[in-house]
Amino acid sequence: MPNLAKKRKQGFSSIARASANECSAVFDVAKIAQIIDSKEKEKIKKLLYRIICMLSKLIV
Repeated sequence: MPNLAKKRKQGFSSIARASANECSAVFDVAKIAQIIDSKEKEKIKKLLYRIICMLSKLIV
């Protein structure tokens, strides 16, 4: 059973990481559409990068 729990946690973390990557793409589009400025986009991208790194560590 513990192995199943670990696989499920990895699965949820993988889905969360994919969602964070999608958010990153949305902010790229928002920048192109001039909804947010470059400074704001970079700040958000840095936060998303940190989140993606943390989620990646949960998947291993």
